Order: sequence, then C-alpha cells, then structure tokens
Amino acid sequence: MPEIALVEKADISHLKELNDGLLFTPTFIFRPAFQLVGVKHKIYRDENKAYFTATRVGTEFFFEQRPLIPHAVHDSVYIGLTKYSERSRDHYTYYVPSVQVSSLEDIPEGMEHNYLPETKYAVYKYVGAFHPRYLTISHLEQIWQCINSLESNDKLSYCQAAPYYFEYIDYSLSSDHYCEVDIHVPIQSLPLSSLSEG
Repeated sequence: MPEIALVEKADISHLKELNDGLLFTPTFIFRPAFQLVGVKHKIYRDENKAYFTATRVGTEFFFEQRPLIPHAVHDSVYIGLTKYSERSRDHYTYYVPSVQVSSLEDIPEGMEHNYLPETKYAVYKYVGAFHPRYLTISHLEQIWQCINSLESNDKLSYCQAAPYYFEYIDYSLSSDHYCEVDIHVPIQSLPLSSLSEG
C-alpha cells in the first residue's frame, strides 16, 4: 500500500522563520508499516549540545555504514529515528540513524531493526540554507520550540501517539546550500469530548 497524503485544514500564517531557515505548517500523511535498519546510540542531551554527537553519528552512518545495508528501499534517503521515555527525554534519547529496508535478511552485525506500525503522522518541513550534514541539535531545538509554540497556540484535534519521531532527509534534493528535512510525529485523534473541554 502506498503512502497516502491527508489534506486537513491548515493556516498558512504558521510559516515560521527561524535563524537558519523556515519551518512550514504541518501536513498530514498516513504511512503504512515499514522497517528500518540502523545503528542505535544513546545520546546525552548536554553532550550532544556541546559536541553535536547526533550529527556526527548520523553523518557517519549515511556515508560509511548505510552502503553496507542490503535491501534499502531508497539509497538517497536517511531516516533519523529518535526514541525516548517521558522520564528520560530531558536527559537522553536513543538515536538510530537508519535506512528503510524491504527485507531483514543479512543485516550487518551491530545494527538493529525497528518496525514502525502503520499510523498517521504530522509532518513538519524545515528548509535551511546549508547541507543536511550540518543540521545540529541547535537547529532541532529551534524547530521543536517552534512546533511546541504552534501546538500550544492551536486547539489541536490530535496528540502524539507514541514516544518516537523521525527525521526524513532525501539527500538527492540536497546541496551545499539547501537542506530539506521532514520531521514525522506519530499522531492520534483526540476524542470530541476532550476538544470541548478546552
């Protein structure tokens, strides 16, 4: 089953200018279940802010480890999966630089498999004037502050459905002066009763 774009009411005034780029109001898609193979890293927030750990391991994965993974669905697409618990989120997360695969046969040693079930996603597109390999926690913190401010100012009909999200980067669209990142957040609809309580 192909990915399905879902058209929902959106306010174009939610286009936000950030220090190094633009964040677009979310679009909504329904993704069928898919499988990822990647390398899991425990990323400590303070260390990441000081040394850009996630940027380094993501770049190493895409250019050095990704070519070793058989059955990649899209050779040019990088998926940076972030998993966390509410208790640990402020201190560390698990970051899994990954590629989507069509088969789990012959996974290289030291890599892990993640299965993401079919679900609906809010997708926030960020566009910056630099190559994606220079996307850091500083950019992502700005992006998440903006996402959180958009969500707190709106009466949303959905909430995050699971404790993960992922960055989707198609390197075939990138250049030294262009970075396009889609941040996928799994969502579920809120019951009508909770909407009327606000």
